[in-house]
Amino acid sequence: MLEITFEHKDLFDIIKENNRVYKDGEYDFTFEGRFVVYHCHHKNELVYIALDMETGYGSQILVKPDGVLYTEKEYDSIVPAILNSIKYTGDRRSAALTNADPMDVIELVFKTIMPRYGYKLRFEQMNLAKSMYRSMTQKTVGICEAEVGTGKTLAYLVAAIIARTRLPYYRMSNPITVATSTIELQTSIVEKDIPMLSEMLCEYGVIHKPLKVVLRKGKEHYMCYSRYQTFMKSLERRPRKNKKLIEYLKEHDYEKNGFDLDKTKLPPNVKDKICVKGLCAKCQYRDKCRYGKFRYYCQFDRDIDVQVTNHNLYLVTKKTKTDILKNSSLVIVDEAHKFKDAALDVFGIRITEKEVSIFIDAIKDVAVNKGMEDKYKKTIRSLKLNTRAFFKSMARHVKTEEDYSINTKVALSLKERKCAEEIADCFYKIKKSTKIATPEYKNWCQNLLESFQAIVKPYDITVWVEEDDNQNVIVRATYKDIGRVLYNEVWNKEMNYILTSGTMSDGTSFDYFREQNGINILGRLRTYEKSVPSPFDYQRHTKLYIPTDLPAPNDNDKYFATVADRVVELVEATNGHTAILFTSYKALSEIYMLTKDKLKKYDLFVMTRGDKNAIKMFKKSKNGVIFASGSMWEGVDCPGDCLSSVIIVRLPFPLRSAVLQEKKEKCRDFSEFMNKYTIPEMIIKLRQGAGRLVRTETDTGVISILDSRANNISYSNAINEVLGKHPRISSVKEVSRFIKEIKSKEYFDN
Repeated sequence: MLEITFEHKDLFDIIKENNRVYKDGEYDFTFEGRFVVYHCHHKNELVYIALDMETGYGSQILVKPDGVLYTEKEYDSIVPAILNSIKYTGDRRSAALTNADPMDVIELVFKTIMPRYGYKLRFEQMNLAKSMYRSMTQKTVGICEAEVGTGKTLAYLVAAIIARTRLPYYRMSNPITVATSTIELQTSIVEKDIPMLSEMLCEYGVIHKPLKVVLRKGKEHYMCYSRYQTFMKSLERRPRKNKKLIEYLKEHDYEKNGFDLDKTKLPPNVKDKICVKGLCAKCQYRDKCRYGKFRYYCQFDRDIDVQVTNHNLYLVTKKTKTDILKNSSLVIVDEAHKFKDAALDVFGIRITEKEVSIFIDAIKDVAVNKGMEDKYKKTIRSLKLNTRAFFKSMARHVKTEEDYSINTKVALSLKERKCAEEIADCFYKIKKSTKIATPEYKNWCQNLLESFQAIVKPYDITVWVEEDDNQNVIVRATYKDIGRVLYNEVWNKEMNYILTSGTMSDGTSFDYFREQNGINILGRLRTYEKSVPSPFDYQRHTKLYIPTDLPAPNDNDKYFATVADRVVELVEATNGHTAILFTSYKALSEIYMLTKDKLKKYDLFVMTRGDKNAIKMFKKSKNGVIFASGSMWEGVDCPGDCLSSVIIVRLPFPLRSAVLQEKKEKCRDFSEFMNKYTIPEMIIKLRQGAGRLVRTETDTGVISILDSRANNISYSNAINEVLGKHPRISSVKEVSRFIKEIKSKEYFDN
């Protein structure tokens, strides 16, 4: 489509002789085999005209006052004006795109329109968009894995926009919903991808008005006026100590300008103290609450084409009614490998002693039904006493190791069960005896009641205990079969879902992903699967090093010393530019202490829990080495020579947890547990870690796995399925030789 040819010069001359075009008309080209485009002069101006050879009608394309002709290389630039001139407005010609085959339109976008805006044609991306469109038209749950470099974001956006404009049941419905895991991707879609697509598709007549896109975030991203006032008062109690922060907040007038906390430069600990939390009922600042007004506005914000949100907020709309997100018939879940974890959080239970205390403070003075005053006070006292006893007893279940907390499955003792039953009974009495008028308080009381009732009778849930950074006890619980919950609450609806990510399969199938997310319950007829490999040239650009002479992983000094020596050798072989990935902070600390003195000539960075600053500094370094865990395993892009070596110290088997323990108990034996859960989860995590190396088509480097278990036949076949595209090498010398061959001289000049 939108093809320019030069096949009708002789025909144009015949038409000209028959006086069907202007006498001084000169043929330029033929558009789409139907429209002859020519130019002529009129009142000292150069006019371009399109003649429809089927109808004989001509329509003016544009006027060039400067009288300078377009060159053949510039013809592409006037295509949007041609489309505009030939479409119907009343009795005018209609653009050919209006009734075109959707697959042809997708090809048009990727083959013709996007390249004119500087985008490279990727056949993998175009074919992925076609596959997604097919899934969107079949009312299925589509699982579309797209490895790095495919361009999945633009693929699903193009497919969804065309589906919404073409299909009646989408055109008449509410907006497309895109749910992602990270705020960075959400921002990119809202501020970059959608505006760019809107401009292109409007200009070429694929859509007829600009797309309206909105970003919908959870309430913790917005400022609470009440909490802000409380925070300022607490700062002013110690004016000397907090002088700089007070001045900064007042200077930037955050009372008025700080509503969207993501747009402020406040540190995370300050944002946490002033963001919206809990309930807004009976707030003294309700009339001034910008968040309340924002929620009201969202209900009546019409003509939205795309709403972008996060996994948690989308799932919350499935669990409870919310007025932030609009209903949608077409939902795209990006970074879908994290969707199950979000479901475990949203549909699970999280209770703290502090939350119960806040509830008591909020409702202790509410109106009580006549004659119930004394009983109500007695209930409040009982609630306080039993809550204190319950959490004190539950604290004994918290188990920690040196570098992480172990979430062990908990069975409540008789004492703990009795306390929980008494607490649930208190919530029931409060609900019956008080005149709680606001929906927020009613829901709050009901949620606490149901939470304590659930942990007393944990037939369908798994219970465990955690501690936060301040050593506050948190009682957690989640459904034993979260897949069944997702099926009931999300997938088993009359709507279309596209789930996409770079790492959803275990290299052979989507069976593990389908089971974990409850998609397997739908059956094959209601699901669609597509896997698109990366277009990158791994054969020439990468190597995989898995040594065979290292000891089995353990925590003794000899093991750490041996691995540390190999890390030093690899860092020197690649001249730094290295990310060393760990599965625990204990191992990270041990290896760092053993290598730091030997790696002094490199910029060293250590990533602690929740510390993203180390990643930013590493990206700016010339020959940096980062010791990292946590978020560095996925979602971090270090394109170019910044990262040319990824060292995976141990295979990323899942850590012990209550949820994993529950799965293990359901298996016949340890072998079934490993094959069904542990190995697939490890392989997916391994793919994510190895995927940090190559982020663009020109990236080059080496992946090293320093875990002797990778050579074990139990794991090596699975590892080869996902990393076999990287040619194997067997020594550090080969690593050094490869880096010297593939890197430029400038790479070693630091």
